[in-house]
Amino acid sequence: MMVPIDLPPRIKHVAPALRQALLIWFGLVASLLVVFRDTAWDLLTIWRVSATYGHGFLIVPIVGYLIWRRRYRLPLNAVRPEPLGILLIGGAGAVWLAGHLVSVSVLQHFALVGMIQASVLTVFGWRFTQAIAFPLIYLLLAVPFGEFAVAPLQDLTAVYTVELLRLTGIPVYLENWRFVIPGGAFLVAEACAGLRYVVACFALGFLICDLLLARWWKWVLFISLSLLVPIVANVIRAYGIVMLAYMTDFQIAAGADHLIYGGIFLSFVTLILILLGLSLRDRELGGPLPAQVRAGSQGPQSLKAQRGRVLESLLIAGLAAAIALASHSYGRWATSPPSPSTVSLTPADTLGAWQRQVQARTVWTGTFPGADAKDTWRYARGRDHVDLFVAHYRYERPGAELVSAANRFAADESTRIEGRGRVTGRDLGHLPRPSYLLLDSGAGDGRRIVWYWYKVGDVLTHSGAFAKFHGFKAKLLGGATSATAIAISTPYDDESAQRLSNFASQLRPSDLMATQMRNP
Repeated sequence: MMVPIDLPPRIKHVAPALRQALLIWFGLVASLLVVFRDTAWDLLTIWRVSATYGHGFLIVPIVGYLIWRRRYRLPLNAVRPEPLGILLIGGAGAVWLAGHLVSVSVLQHFALVGMIQASVLTVFGWRFTQAIAFPLIYLLLAVPFGEFAVAPLQDLTAVYTVELLRLTGIPVYLENWRFVIPGGAFLVAEACAGLRYVVACFALGFLICDLLLARWWKWVLFISLSLLVPIVANVIRAYGIVMLAYMTDFQIAAGADHLIYGGIFLSFVTLILILLGLSLRDRELGGPLPAQVRAGSQGPQSLKAQRGRVLESLLIAGLAAAIALASHSYGRWATSPPSPSTVSLTPADTLGAWQRQVQARTVWTGTFPGADAKDTWRYARGRDHVDLFVAHYRYERPGAELVSAANRFAADESTRIEGRGRVTGRDLGHLPRPSYLLLDSGAGDGRRIVWYWYKVGDVLTHSGAFAKFHGFKAKLLGGATSATAIAISTPYDDESAQRLSNFASQLRPSDLMATQMRNP
């Protein structure tokens, strides 16, 4: 049986100006989504394929529900478009442009959400925006954000899991994110870092605060717990899995089933977090929020005034859409291809005492799917050997970025990263100290150490962030520039650092840019 919804009188007779403003707002948002459709589609794709950010599909309907809870606070008869919204949309467009030039998707995602948020202020005005400020802020949680925390969470989980094992009396050896106990070894992989759980609890914590809590100190307390509890729980989860495997002679929780045991435990902790929120509540769950409107602020506008507001909203929304389109167009122009050319990689035959092995087959290589040219060569010095990998881009553009989540200094996704950082205590002559990766392919190639650099124009750096910055500066000021990824690798043992150091000291920046540009 259909049950009629009992709308309050002030919503049953919505002012014509508001209805028209809603149409203008929908048109503005639709135009933003069309102009930035690649960014919107990329955001949806991440929600669809990522287990960490799949909750993004829930954020939009949750925001709709939170706005509905505030329906008594909406100033339905006071639509006053705000020209400042144009500047905010322009600012978000500038952020999108920066993200596009440096190929940082998260900046583009935040910029698109920021434009949608600013569109509310642009069309409806300050009082309307203030009434739904929290739902608009909550919309930011739809952006896939937090990958930077994966490595610190891996470090934290590995270190404190090992400390708990030692307190239990179990002998353990820790090396980066890999630790060994009697009977077997464990690796704190990216999936075990707990980012998925932290992100989900953070979003849940804000939602519980809005639904149940009214006092500010309870908000601060519960949001803090929403971050602290999942981090501590993930350490306890990892410790519990290792203990299960140890006590059962690695018959339980040693394979894929450790995900099941860990999932059950984390679900239980989440339930405790929700119950804690219920115990702190000082607001009834489910009902609308009471109105907070100053006396006399809801007076009706004259028909002439309403029409004036509609025309003003239409003009401001059009200007905002034009500014957003200008940002998008400039970004496309700045990343347009330079004159046609081809790339040829020409490695040196000798590097000091190291000789290139023309017939040698290299097992390790990098995976850079968008590179214009890439190759791997093996160099030998006596019984020692080092592999050199180079991936070159004539210019960076969408789908062909020097620093990207699709790029790996490994041949396939099955290769596990056991550690990362920056090489210290080594004098490499003309080269800066590189970043390193400790890899385990799990196959015949075994464990390997990889040192790598990025080269953008004439700038050589170990940092992907600095490479992004220099690429952005080049595109913004002078158009596209070339970019190169360089890596050297050798089997991991007690002498691997010395081998790589000796090999790297023979390289020159010009060797790392071993490319030739030829016009067809």
